[in-house]
Amino acid sequence: MPKRGRLSNDESNYIRINARKLTVDEIAANLDRTPLTVRDFIEKNVPPDTTGMTMPKAEAIKVTVRQELRHSMAWKSLNDEFTNEELEYFEERYVTMMSQFKEDVLPTEETQIFLLIKFEILMNRNLKERRRARDDIERLMRVQTTHLKQFQGKVENMDDAAKQFMLNVETQIISAKAAESTRTTEYVKLEEKHQALMKDLKGTRDQRISKATDAKVSFLGLIKNLQEHDIREAEGRQMELMRLATEKELRRLGQPHKYDDGNQDQPVLSAETVEMLDELE
Repeated sequence: MPKRGRLSNDESNYIRINARKLTVDEIAANLDRTPLTVRDFIEKNVPPDTTGMTMPKAEAIKVTVRQELRHSMAWKSLNDEFTNEELEYFEERYVTMMSQFKEDVLPTEETQIFLLIKFEILMNRNLKERRRARDDIERLMRVQTTHLKQFQGKVENMDDAAKQFMLNVETQIISAKAAESTRTTEYVKLEEKHQALMKDLKGTRDQRISKATDAKVSFLGLIKNLQEHDIREAEGRQMELMRLATEKELRRLGQPHKYDDGNQDQPVLSAETVEMLDELE
């Protein structure tokens, strides 16, 4: 069982030192603390822009997404709608899904993600209520069996009070079974809506990616392509490689050249060559 309570000074220092070296789960395991405790400390005391260490990209995205969620107006509404345990589930699922989509989520898609996670929480609630109904059925059936044994398993041996007690137990069993059946039906409907929303969300994103891939090479097509995170990153890498290659070739061609008569001079490739080479030095 992980330790509870306030972090010690040694634990706080350990987290600060290793926040950009280890994952939250690794730090939590090393300190015998819950990941939530470690994560909350990092978010409050180790902001990404004040450390000289480099946070793993995946972890940095999760921290950013989590902070944005907690500072949003939607988070205030969620606090009124769900318990602390459900909020923790919502937060983990939201961060996971938003990180998976690489931060290129449109507002309509974010709304779909919110609904998707809410359906999951409702499904979890439903299963817990169904479990309680099943526990009630088993408990009442044990009471019924014990009561019958007192009268050799025969109702005719019971007096009026015993019969009334038996009738009450049977009524409660019927009610619990009806509740279990209702929860099962509700769960099936929630699951259908959840799956439909998953399909819509995936379809929406597939359509966006397909449109970006099939876009014609034009200015508007280029703008559409650059709205996609992966394409934007790929183009950025290509531009940086081109810049580095240009600088390398400029240095090579701008080196002093020795002519046949023995004289050595720096070639002027263009009017800006000398100035450009000075800037690269």
